[in-house]
Amino acid sequence: MENWWEHEEEQTSDAEKQEEMEQFEARQEKMYRTGKLLVYSIVGVNIFCDILTFFMGSLKLTHFAVHLLLSALLIYGFSWVRYLYIAGGILSVVVVIMAIPGLMSLGPLPVPYVLILALLVLYGIASTALLLFSKSIKEYMYQRKNG
Repeated sequence: MENWWEHEEEQTSDAEKQEEMEQFEARQEKMYRTGKLLVYSIVGVNIFCDILTFFMGSLKLTHFAVHLLLSALLIYGFSWVRYLYIAGGILSVVVVIMAIPGLMSLGPLPVPYVLILALLVLYGIASTALLLFSKSIKEYMYQRKNG
């Protein structure tokens, strides 16, 4: 014969499991939305910079088209593109930092150029760190890839 308190524990346990599952799903959904926002922000800033560079005459149309394609692939969850963005971010930071001594040898840099270089380095570090370490971006990429 079953005791009534053993049956009550099973019901409470099931209710607790259901509550934990709902909380887990809510956390996952929040992480997905945050990851989506971060990925779209990174892609948006990159496309904005490409458009500016294109109109300044420094970026060719084919390069711009490749950047747009890579951005779309990142949004659709292709993880290899994420790693490509990470490598590109690291390389861009290294290139800017290595270019500073050469630029300084030309004479004092105007303040706007210094600010732009500083923003490029900060953005490169921030976007690379987010793509590399953000659990939200990893969750977004996972859900986009696996449905």
